[in-house]
Order: sequence, then C-alpha cells, then structure tokens
Amino acid sequence: MTPPGPRTRSPLGSLNEFRHNRLAFLRSLPQYGDITFMRLGREPVYTLHHPDLIQQALVTQAHQFQKLRLTRNLFGRVVKSDVALRQTPAWKQRREAVQSTLHAQKIEQYAATMADLTRQQMSGWFAPIDVFHEMRHLTLLIVARTLFGSDLSSEVQSIMSATGIMQEQGSKRFNTPFALPLWIPTPHNVRVKGAVSTLDRVVQGMIDDYMAENDSPRSDITALLLQMAPETLTLPNIREEMISLLMSGHETTATALSWLWCLLAEHSDVEARMIAEIDTALQGRSATPAALPDLPYAQAVVKETLRLYPPSWVISRKAVEDVCIGGCEIPRHATVFISPYSLHHDERWFDQPNMFKPERFLEGEINRGDIHRFAYLPFSIGPRKCIGSAFATLEILLIAVTVLQRMRLVRMSHEAIIPEALITLRPRQPIIVSAVTREA
Repeated sequence: MTPPGPRTRSPLGSLNEFRHNRLAFLRSLPQYGDITFMRLGREPVYTLHHPDLIQQALVTQAHQFQKLRLTRNLFGRVVKSDVALRQTPAWKQRREAVQSTLHAQKIEQYAATMADLTRQQMSGWFAPIDVFHEMRHLTLLIVARTLFGSDLSSEVQSIMSATGIMQEQGSKRFNTPFALPLWIPTPHNVRVKGAVSTLDRVVQGMIDDYMAENDSPRSDITALLLQMAPETLTLPNIREEMISLLMSGHETTATALSWLWCLLAEHSDVEARMIAEIDTALQGRSATPAALPDLPYAQAVVKETLRLYPPSWVISRKAVEDVCIGGCEIPRHATVFISPYSLHHDERWFDQPNMFKPERFLEGEINRGDIHRFAYLPFSIGPRKCIGSAFATLEILLIAVTVLQRMRLVRMSHEAIIPEALITLRPRQPIIVSAVTREA
C-alpha cells in the first residue's frame, strides 16, 4: 500500500509546492504520517519522519540504498563516478584514505592553522562586512591549507563565484522537471559548465603543484588520493573527488558559522554567557582542542545552531532494490528523503523546537535518552555520515572562540534572515555586521 501524502492533481505532483518553499513543505509532511509519499515531477519520493525509520534507512539497512549526490543530480558532470555513490571496495578505500587525514590526532594539528587564519581574516574587518562572504573566504583558506596542503589565496574569489553559481543554478535546475542536457548551450548550462571548469582548473593546479614537488613527503588529501592505485581511482575520479571535498569542506562550515553569528547577534544573553565562559577558561590564550572540555556552553551553542540550521537540510537516497521500511514497501529506484531540518523542528523530538536554547545540550538530553539519537542529524549518520564532521565541528568552535576573544559581531539591521534551501541551507539575504572590538 502506498503511504499517505499531499494530494495533488498536477502532472508535476507536488513539485510546485516543494519549490515554492522547500522547508515549509517538508515540515508539513509529518501530518500525514511517519512515512509519506509524493511525486516531484516524474520522481516518486518517500519521506521518513520518525527516528526509528531513519535508523533503518541510514544504518541497519543502509546497504539497500545508494547515496544521491545532489550535485550529481543537478549538474550531471560534477561527480560522474559511482565510486562516490556506492559502498564498493573502491569507495571504502577512498573513504579510508580521506579519513586518515581527519582522525583526532591529525585534526588537533590543524587547530593552530585554523586560529591563525581566523586572526588574519579579522585584521581586515574595519568597515561593515558581509559575514557569510567572510566565513566562506575564511573556511576556504582553512580547508585548502589543512586538508589539501595548498594556499588558494589567489583563487578564493574564483572558487566562491563558481560554488555560488552551482548553488543557485543547481537549485533552479532541481526545480525543473524536464531539464535540458548540459551539452545544450542554454544560459543556465553555460554558467554551470563555466563554474565546473573553474573548479577543474583550481584542482588540477593543486595536483600539478603536488607532482612538481617530486618526493617531498606529504600526507594531505591531495597526496593520499594521488598515491592510490589507478584501478581504484583514475585521475578524473580524483579531480571530481577533490572538487566535492573542496566544496563541501568549506561551504557547509561557512553556512553554519553564518547562522551562529546571526543567532548570537539576536540573543545577547547567549553571547554574553559564551564570552564569559571563553574568558574564564582561556584567560587570553589561543583556543586548542585540549581546552574544549572547559567550553561546554560554547559547544552547546554550536550544537544548537546546527540543530536549528543544519547545513544539509535534506538527505537523499536511492533504493538499489525493493526495501521494506516500517512495514512500507519502497520499490527499487525510488528516492527516499530524510530532512534534518524538519526533524530538528519537530516538537515530538525537541521541546520548543523553534527556540534557540543551547542549554538543551548542556542538560545532556540526547545522552540521557530524552531525545532519540536519530532525531539529531546535523551530519547524517551511519556508514555515509559526513566524513568531516569532527573537523567541521572543531573548525566552527575554534573560529567562533577566536573571534569572540577579540570582537563582537553586531548586526546592522534587525531584518529577519530567511533560510534558503539550495544545496546547503544558506541565508537568503546578506548578513551585514560591524566588528566591534571588545573592551579590555
């Protein structure tokens, strides 16, 4: 039996309602049940709204699903290889190689670079700034330096422009049920292909730089991927993987940081408490991973920001075979949606879900079992959990702490910032702030 869902007579199914306001539409679906069915254009989509069902799809029955790369769906070109999509031996080898650059000891070595680059970025904050632009700039420099062993200072604007085009144009393509192939030179396709060419050029430059260093020992992602056997990853596969990591490695963190600054500007009591904790714990010293246990409230602020505004607002999967989830038969090739944004704003799982309450994570509600562990998914979960979740969490925290040791970011307007569900959950309007130096 097909699960219930929104009724429509449109040949496009629920696509018009979905593209009008994706977040509101997804939040409306639990009223139909814990698993719902809809059509988005020609695509049959099952959406899961209960943590138990999400556990089945992402953990216990994860092998029955294939990851859908939104970038692949939108652009067709960015990630061609199934290595990134299916849990094959090649996929596992690639993931293990990347993961070796992201283990705890390695991440600790990145902390000083994160703090140093943050202070360098802050030195230019004299006039009012667009905080999202600044966070993208900063996190791009950090991911390039730490994970790829490269200085991309001269390429930052080009990369930001390219990823911005892919976010915006990709969102438009996602709203179009009958998108034209990329080889047809429409204005949309020309912009997308130009953005991909820019990222190709930047990544190829990083590869060329590595090759030119001959036998210089390196253990960053560029080196590890290039050292893998050709039958595991070809050079085009490596370029595609590096583009994906470069995009996700800075875009999601920058988005989360932008929402954090927006929330702190709106909640002066939270900001004051966070600053007081930082001052007491660090006494002016630079933040390090070793100091994190002394910053529980700052960590709670980061967790609550990721609850309210998870950068990945939807997780998508494709069934590789007929699957039974919660007694519902999901046919092969059907799409499954899981929305962390909807889940995090569901009052069944979070008390006062629309309120910014960092203390909910101080009380250890998830650890005590008051919140289902599969109801909080800022980085997904299971074998496909975001490989850089620990890196991203540390980066967000260290950047926030480093800035607040010296400055407060005060918004220039009281206009409500509207979230926009593109590939990531971006702020729709610029967040303009003034960097105010804290009094000693």
